[in-house]
Amino acid sequence: MLGPSFTQTLHADAGIRTDLPFFSRCGRVHQTLRPHQAKEDEIREWLGPAGDIKGLRLNRDKATTKALGYGHVQFANPEAASAAVQQCDKIELHGRVMRVAPISSEKFQFELPSDIKEDLRNLLQEAYEGKNISTIKDAWQKRHPGTKLNTTKWGFKNFSTALKTLEGVVLEHHLEKTLTYLAFFQDSEKHQEFLQAKARKGPADRAPTVGEAKRAQAEADLVPKKENGSAQVKDQEASM
Repeated sequence: MLGPSFTQTLHADAGIRTDLPFFSRCGRVHQTLRPHQAKEDEIREWLGPAGDIKGLRLNRDKATTKALGYGHVQFANPEAASAAVQQCDKIELHGRVMRVAPISSEKFQFELPSDIKEDLRNLLQEAYEGKNISTIKDAWQKRHPGTKLNTTKWGFKNFSTALKTLEGVVLEHHLEKTLTYLAFFQDSEKHQEFLQAKARKGPADRAPTVGEAKRAQAEADLVPKKENGSAQVKDQEASM
């Protein structure tokens, strides 16, 4: 049986999807965001209500045998595969919102729940447009005491990749701190002001990116140094 961490009901924004692509005759689906501690019987209990499961492959790292968090499920027929996508998508297990999708050549797109997306957009409108994105995350968590906004739960690598999926929102690198992202509504007045400041600053005045800084350091390390720090020039004259 699934433990108390399993949410038996679908997330509010899951709904029943009517725009599903054509299913292959084999009835296979792709499942991802599986928690590493999830057992095969839990996966079967999650997807079993959609129909008869003929095969289940939980992908693992070949070297370490560690679970990779995704796999493929073979149903008895295409109808069961279709039902799994419509009925079993976005169900939570062990703190991860698991996803199930038809086999497709298109890259799978993760998404935040609609209520969180609305909250983040509202924060931007109220006071946080053009601010460090970490302040947006902090503000959200202050409005939801006891709740951490861990976007890896929905498949995102970090908070910035989650923000990039908000419609009409763009992230820009800070003019001085290139590892810092600022969030803007695309083409808003504040965004235009930022782009103008960026253009005035020019590439020669901006701080180097991490890659540029590493390359510059590597090049500097190749030049021999004297004790006073100046470049050492080899005496090419033949010794007498």
